[in-house]
Amino acid sequence: MKFPKSLYALLVTPLLTGCVIDDIRPCPNDYHVHVRFDKNMHGEDRFAEHVNSVDIRVFDHETGRQVLRVQESGEKTSVENYTTRLHVEPGIYDILCWGGMAEGDAFSYALPEAEFLHDMGVVLNADGNVSARELNTLFHGLETGVEFIDNSHSGSFDPQIHPMGLTRDTNHINVILHNDDGEQINPDDYYIRIVSRNGVMDFENNIGAGDEITYLPWDVTRGLHEINGETGSRKDNDDPAYMTARLTMGRLSNYHPARIEVHCKLHERVMLSIPLEPNLLLIKDYEDTRMADEEYLDCQDQYTIIFRIDSHHNWNIPGRILINGWSVLPVQYQEW
Repeated sequence: MKFPKSLYALLVTPLLTGCVIDDIRPCPNDYHVHVRFDKNMHGEDRFAEHVNSVDIRVFDHETGRQVLRVQESGEKTSVENYTTRLHVEPGIYDILCWGGMAEGDAFSYALPEAEFLHDMGVVLNADGNVSARELNTLFHGLETGVEFIDNSHSGSFDPQIHPMGLTRDTNHINVILHNDDGEQINPDDYYIRIVSRNGVMDFENNIGAGDEITYLPWDVTRGLHEINGETGSRKDNDDPAYMTARLTMGRLSNYHPARIEVHCKLHERVMLSIPLEPNLLLIKDYEDTRMADEEYLDCQDQYTIIFRIDSHHNWNIPGRILINGWSVLPVQYQEW
């Protein structure tokens, strides 16, 4: 018996274009997450350069219970267009990623044995609520309601890849004091700190209600050691009229403002105390960006702030301060 050519074409077309849904062979399900770090001042994916480890957890969207955990680092994450396979069944999931956790002990899970998404917050490991070290870099990403479809229903062989973007949660702050009269400055005469309540981040990367953290410099040296916030390039100068204090701190947010303080030990008094984030945001418009305030604070992670002081160990308030090379009039007061 011969089939008409038109009927024969209809019979073989599914074999050529995809899975045979009624066949005994199920269509393969190949699910992946593609993690990027392009939330930076360059707007480019710099995952391979900056993210050296990931802890990816997959949760059932309905129950919030963890169903899969993937931890990768080293060569696996130092590749362009980093993608990892998720061995899960078809369904709807929430996917959480904390990056950088394996690169140091500065951060840990608030509840290490937790199984549910809402308990997957991270805390800063401060010594008596004081952090005086260079923190390992922390990243966060969250995708909710991610649906992976059973290919047996669609007749497709194609892998399903879901994108995820990361936010950097750590910042480098260089505080530089410049003696206006050109005389040598003694770093031992000053005490510099940043105080903030940003030691707790919940699963959505919101700053939680934690204790006040005091961030102290992990390095203090005489001279000018300036870092360009846009390029990351460093400019060193051993001019004795300058001193540089390097600090690393957690996530910055205008909704949970930090305060930067400089104390004069000789006279046992506070030379200056100003809100941090409102002053950092003064340079946002100078950098030719249309970002919202919170987006800018997330994207920029290197700041150099220069304060001028006089021969009597007073802050030269009428003088402008320099932030990442831009001269601005400081914001000195803010309601807490």
